[in-house]
Amino acid sequence: MDYAFWGQFFMGDLNTQDLLEARNAALADQIARNQFLPNARLKYAGMAGVGRHGGALLFNEADDSGRPFRKIVVKYSLNSETDDDLRNEAKYLEILKGAEHIAQIIPLAETDLNIAARGKRPTIALEYIPNGTIRRFRARFNDYHAEMHRRGIPIYMPSRILWRMMFCFARQIAAMAWPPRNENPDAVNEREGLFQDSPKMTITQNSPHLDNFIIGDLTAGDDEHGLVPIIKMIDFGRGKMETTYGEAIWSNMWGAANMIVALAVPFLDERILIRRGEGNRDWNTHMLPLNYNPGGIIQTDAPPEFLKVDFIDPRLRHLVARCLCPDPRYNPTLEDLLAECEAGVRRTAKDFGFGPRTYLAELESDASIEATIRAIVFDADSVVPSYDTAGGSGGGGGGFEPEPMLARQLGTTLLGLACHPPRPGSEEERRQAAEREEAGRREREADAAPLTLAQRIYRIARRAAARRRRGDARRRSQGDARRRSQDDGVD
Repeated sequence: MDYAFWGQFFMGDLNTQDLLEARNAALADQIARNQFLPNARLKYAGMAGVGRHGGALLFNEADDSGRPFRKIVVKYSLNSETDDDLRNEAKYLEILKGAEHIAQIIPLAETDLNIAARGKRPTIALEYIPNGTIRRFRARFNDYHAEMHRRGIPIYMPSRILWRMMFCFARQIAAMAWPPRNENPDAVNEREGLFQDSPKMTITQNSPHLDNFIIGDLTAGDDEHGLVPIIKMIDFGRGKMETTYGEAIWSNMWGAANMIVALAVPFLDERILIRRGEGNRDWNTHMLPLNYNPGGIIQTDAPPEFLKVDFIDPRLRHLVARCLCPDPRYNPTLEDLLAECEAGVRRTAKDFGFGPRTYLAELESDASIEATIRAIVFDADSVVPSYDTAGGSGGGGGGFEPEPMLARQLGTTLLGLACHPPRPGSEEERRQAAEREEAGRREREADAAPLTLAQRIYRIARRAAARRRRGDARRRSQGDARRRSQDDGVD
């Protein structure tokens, strides 16, 4: 691709943001071409994400016979600060090699974190996780929920889905506390647990955003991932070692519990999910059964929208309230968390259809959960049939527009987002809201089918031309209005 040729036609007409995007696209193509495409086994499939501080590329890798056998995500950084973030991520992913619920780093000769040659960027290669972030899952379910309710069908997030997701989060916490002992690089990933014969660690991922958890595949016959796909944690760019084991467990547990709140109540503004310890404020209250030790009324950061809904399994509600309690006496230990999740996963639909909530038995059935997961995850290009905004069914008009399911595995570090959500109403919160809106716009574009540089520049140029046309039309309209006003004055 002749970048100078394209530049003379398009670059001069782009605004600052479009120009930045075009340069990022050009850099992505350059990194793919110069650092990876000389390897005949790798075929560039497009971009898996792009942010202010870096991006992610998607490759198809072929075996020795030339047949594609896996996809690889390659992350790269754009400046010295995020060079260090990428190195930090690689350090922790090396420690967490073999953990089933952590995105795995892949040894690839073309990736290098210590690039000295001019024109290259530090890179790491990761396994490709196919089914999108839990932010996307949440948004899809929210659309699904709204459409089903419009049709008079009550649909809520099944607790049996939430229990399996919470178990995934608990496994991730266990991996960071007791990293796998598997030293064979070709071995199957190990299911995380409490490996008491290994030294425990104080690792925290330190950035529990909805964009930093990716949905994988189902595993037939598996108690944890047979009905609901596995969720894997990504992005250790801000990972760190806490001072104590207890602080590390609490920090990771806090993030996991907030993810469950966000998933259980998908219409909830995620900005209210505030990290504990941000100054003095009012806490919510929750009643634990007296058979808990200790039981009674506790303070918790779990929002009322989560605590008061009646379709969530009370045991899960109690567990999340305890994880988000400011009093350490009520926080579950890692052993308690794993045991509670294991018991929750064993619950069947018959455990839910009681009292006035008999409809929950059907909602929690295997068939209902399979249909929900199929609609939200695997058939997500058409979550619900298109419908007219006036209420009519059928194609055309408004409704939900399908979005391609290219997973975004960039994480939030390279997007430039903060480690934790700030307090609502603060200047920092407003700044991050604008950043989230901008990042969301970029991600929606990145979700489109992978584009060549020429296609991306053409698209950007079309947007710039459309803006110019709208501006010209607005100015002509204003000029016409002024002339009519003057003519009226002459009359």
